[in-house]
Amino acid sequence: MQGSTVIKVLFSFVLSFLFLISTFTLHLLSFPQVAVAAPISTVPYQIHEQEGLHAMTPDWSQITFASLPPISQSGEFISPADWSNAIGYELSRRWKLGQTLDQYLKLGDFQDSLYVQQLNLQTIAASSQADYDLFEAALEGFELIRQQTLESISQAIPGLADFRIRQLPPIEALLKYAQLDGSIFDRTLKEILEWKPELRDLKLGAIKLDRFSIADLPGLKEIPLSNLQNWQNATISQVPGLKDLPFSQFPASLIAGGAIGVVDIAYGSKEANRTNTITGSDVQGFQVPCRENCAYAELTGSQTLHGKQWISGKFQKVRGGRGLLGEVNGGKEPTGRHPFGKLFKVVVWDVVESEGRVDTALFFRICQRSLFADLGCTPYFIGPIPFMSYHERDPILVGFLDDQGGATTQASIPEEVFEKARAAGVPLDDGSPTWNDSDSSLCGESSGTVDLSALAEGISGIEGGYNSAGYYDPEVGGRGLGRYQYMTFRSDVRAIIQKRPGGADFLSRADVNNNSQSYRAALERELPQYFTQADQDALFKQDQRNNIRIAMQQIDPKTGRPFTGTRLIERLGQIHFGGSDSDLIDSGASDIHGRLSMYSYGKELVQHYQLALRKKGRTCVGSGKATGKMIYPHGANAPIPSGGYFGADRGDHSHAGLDFAVPMGTPIKAADGGTVEFAGRADPDGYGTLIIIDHGNGLKTYYGHPSQISVKTGQKVAQGETIGGVGAEGRSTGPHLHFEVRKNGTPVDPMPYLRK
Repeated sequence: MQGSTVIKVLFSFVLSFLFLISTFTLHLLSFPQVAVAAPISTVPYQIHEQEGLHAMTPDWSQITFASLPPISQSGEFISPADWSNAIGYELSRRWKLGQTLDQYLKLGDFQDSLYVQQLNLQTIAASSQADYDLFEAALEGFELIRQQTLESISQAIPGLADFRIRQLPPIEALLKYAQLDGSIFDRTLKEILEWKPELRDLKLGAIKLDRFSIADLPGLKEIPLSNLQNWQNATISQVPGLKDLPFSQFPASLIAGGAIGVVDIAYGSKEANRTNTITGSDVQGFQVPCRENCAYAELTGSQTLHGKQWISGKFQKVRGGRGLLGEVNGGKEPTGRHPFGKLFKVVVWDVVESEGRVDTALFFRICQRSLFADLGCTPYFIGPIPFMSYHERDPILVGFLDDQGGATTQASIPEEVFEKARAAGVPLDDGSPTWNDSDSSLCGESSGTVDLSALAEGISGIEGGYNSAGYYDPEVGGRGLGRYQYMTFRSDVRAIIQKRPGGADFLSRADVNNNSQSYRAALERELPQYFTQADQDALFKQDQRNNIRIAMQQIDPKTGRPFTGTRLIERLGQIHFGGSDSDLIDSGASDIHGRLSMYSYGKELVQHYQLALRKKGRTCVGSGKATGKMIYPHGANAPIPSGGYFGADRGDHSHAGLDFAVPMGTPIKAADGGTVEFAGRADPDGYGTLIIIDHGNGLKTYYGHPSQISVKTGQKVAQGETIGGVGAEGRSTGPHLHFEVRKNGTPVDPMPYLRK
């Protein structure tokens, strides 16, 4: 290794040369160095079992951005001015040795991995490990609010502009700062902005907001973070409670899946010319050979993994990133894998041959994607973050042996992400398909029943995203397409694609026996216009109802009885993977890759299916089972008027529930699963019309004034199921949803139940 003085001289020369030949400046000061931090830390872990092997994997329910070990090296990225101007905020980043991720990574870096933009403060507060009341947190610490203008905040929170200024303490203080006469503060925000348009650009950060809380802006805690202007620019630590939110609680949870290997031998950096690798990048592939300085972990544990080499990224760099940001760090990142998805890269870092030890580290990236300026993502170059250590004979999760390096995260936004956000009470206008199986008998948890949405998520966890284009299989003459990898030789798939202009030409390209990464990437860019998400989901429903019928008529060779329970899910996976031939039940028949067999596909599907059910926290429509946690019963952002809170003085009585100000006809959702106790007219009580759901354990919920009722007395409903539409029946001054929670017959404040 050269001396530090020589390194500085060479580094200065290289920077000067790049400055002369470039039209922009990229600075990176985090090249590999001699170790300067403490040894690799241990993170909370759990045991993941696969085919008899038990690997130590992170327990994401206990790990947060703030609790991951700090970064081991300092570095920076300086964005060209035109890039920052294009997106409207500064893209540059700096990080220092010892900082935790929440201090320098931003929301925009995770918009297509964790989908952090679909969280709201309500959902963060419900699961964050923060030891303070998030709703009483000062607005001063919520940097995104400081950056909002009066116009942007009024657009971000639907209905806010209809509040009077006196009902909005932070805005009242801001207008006093702008020297407006307080006598006009009985006007609404909308009226003020129409009267004085020049106030629209006035930022809330113009005044100190430390004496105001999140609760002082009605509706703020309910809106998705993506409603706020320039939400991508906030660091994780600038959103109250977010740095303490376990990774398992994000809309897209991290899933551990795929193959488990065993560390056979740890080899030091003197090794060279290693070609049997399983490491690389999603740009260069994951079989990149190593020519010199090839420290690595040699694996065993299965015939597929025996002799495979996980090369150290401390010495080997590979191409990474995409778009303009893909040029950062010279377009290079450490070699590694993605066993937990695309959120980060797992890299073998230090290999101590004398101790038989392999230390791993995490590397993150910067992303900037929007409709206005999609700059792409940098390579995974922000690190190392100390992760987990292994010794020879220790099992290690390597993920799926595919061209994604084991990643389980889809390129397009999965439907389950939207479902999780909706179930948590975050209103979204995503235009994606929803699952509604109220017309089927495939609901519940009893023998022979299946949750179709969980099955869809389970198969997707194995196969890929809506835009995925699989390998062409010359033996069967087709290529898998989409979330469920439906083969192009199927007549129904071809009919769907051919009905769209250009579809026949697309099929001809899909049927070419070319499996290069660039060719498949080109197909993936075109796929959404010919085989849409709605197409794929409709075909999936049709397929699975037929598959369930077939599976339930077959005999399970293990029990001698029809398939039920988890064995039914296994069999559905086998049918999806290799057909319904009963002679192939639990067989070792494999696909072109040899990665999965009929037997192993079914086993893996069960794991994904059960995880999907746990993530959803509910069963499918019609089960009637309570989850113990309530969601907001409306499907849109809904401020609560000052007189609409629980206990508000109504003259002759106290208000027994919450009034949500939502438009006429807005779908009313069951706050939790249960049985409909009443659905109909209830004029004497002022409700006009009323729906009552009994959730068991003495809890009931009341939904007042609906204009439409979609359920009947005695019907079982699931959490999130539509039960009616918002109206203004009975004693009401306008459309709204009156929502009550009654415990043993007595009205109680619904808010603590919604915040659980």
